[in-house]
Amino acid sequence: MVDKQFTAEYTYWNFYNSSQGRKKHDILVDQLLETKLLMSSAPLPVSDNAVVYKYAALIIRNTDLDYPDENGTRIHEQNYFTDDELKAYKDAWQFAMDAVQYYSNGKLIIETDWLELEGTTLTGLKESVYKDFIDCRHLDPEEIEPRPDRLFEQITNTYDGIVFAWPRGNAASAYGGGFVVLPHERKTLERRYSILSLSNEPRICIHEFLHSFEGKFGTEPVHGPDNNLPVNFYGDDEIDWYGYLIESVGDWSPGKLID
Repeated sequence: MVDKQFTAEYTYWNFYNSSQGRKKHDILVDQLLETKLLMSSAPLPVSDNAVVYKYAALIIRNTDLDYPDENGTRIHEQNYFTDDELKAYKDAWQFAMDAVQYYSNGKLIIETDWLELEGTTLTGLKESVYKDFIDCRHLDPEEIEPRPDRLFEQITNTYDGIVFAWPRGNAASAYGGGFVVLPHERKTLERRYSILSLSNEPRICIHEFLHSFEGKFGTEPVHGPDNNLPVNFYGDDEIDWYGYLIESVGDWSPGKLID
């Protein structure tokens, strides 16, 4: 039996313990397969009052990063995003956004344009602390060189959300779902929904996507409530929880940022 006791830690640990003798990864793979089968049994639903959020997925092929490991030793890491690696990220994101449409009963549709930031290199990361004890390293838009300010302005004026796909290697220690304000030399741009370090795992894509809407529609926290599960939650696992959060939103139009 799955342990459904919640703590204030990550959803991943909230739903699972090792006492049942199965690896958490295996359970999650089964859940995603079940979701995929459900979604493939019929066309994705489209509601009469469907809301479309437009996302830009920004591709950065090159990284040249310097960061400390857990012992404080400086690591210099250079990576290049291959087409095969990028395809895995695209597939994971599309599956995750199809799942969002499925669980919303067609009330929310995510349209994504993949835009390559040609000739750019990510040269630095932003460090932060989550809940006062988890050290996080994310992509820093200020450290994309050369910085495409004009393109950043166009993207901000066109899209509701922005996600960054880049070769994470060991540099990024978190994914950074929430909001971003793209930098610009002469003006302050509007903030947009964002994932700073896209994942090639659909489960993580859904999780980070939902962080942008935490509290906006009166939903429970993505990582789960601090105490007991809601009485009207009848699922057993993490994927069920994300589905529950999405289904609980009756109208997604207040979250639309671009007309």
